[in-house]
Amino acid sequence: MTSQSAILDRILADVKEAMKAKDHLKLDALRTLHSDIKNIAINAQTDITDETCIDAISRSLKQKGDAIEQFRKAGRDDLVAEETAKADAMRGYLPAALSAEELEKIVRDAIAEAGATSRKDMGAVMKIVTPKTKRRRPRRERAGAAAARLEKERTFRKAGARRRALWLFSRWRLPRGSGAPAGSVPRAAPPRTRASSRIPARRPAPPRRWPP
Repeated sequence: MTSQSAILDRILADVKEAMKAKDHLKLDALRTLHSDIKNIAINAQTDITDETCIDAISRSLKQKGDAIEQFRKAGRDDLVAEETAKADAMRGYLPAALSAEELEKIVRDAIAEAGATSRKDMGAVMKIVTPKTKRRRPRRERAGAAAARLEKERTFRKAGARRRALWLFSRWRLPRGSGAPAGSVPRAAPPRTRASSRIPARRPAPPRRWPP
């Protein structure tokens, strides 16, 4: 098992600093966190990555939150303060939350990478988005941003297809060599009236004259 995590490197460096400063509260929190990270990697039989560390920190923070709630109900303010300080020390290693603009960019890039064209491709898009945004934005917000962007892309494509269809229709109606501007419809010939369509009557043939 090897480490490929900048977060773990920070934790180990801070462990040494806490030992030098004799900050026993922070040292206890970081050692517990380091142990949790190793256990997750061993159980998953994978190398330690930033994702492994983030998972361990998130689990530890949830446990701390439950413990703080129990100590608060029991009236143990001293333990509430201790667990809160440990939780604050762990929380500092989580990546900063993504802004709405950053999430939007990740979603756009994921749609382009997946070649998604509609909400039917939502699964492929989220497969790319999730590893980059996990623990940095709530799952509901990630899915909502992806769905909204896919709907926009579909609307843009429909509008573009409609404009092209109208353009092709206008070109089809334009007669060749008419000199009319593109998109114009040639004027139809005026309808023939009854008088104009009347055929002139044939004159009667003169009577045949017999020889005397």
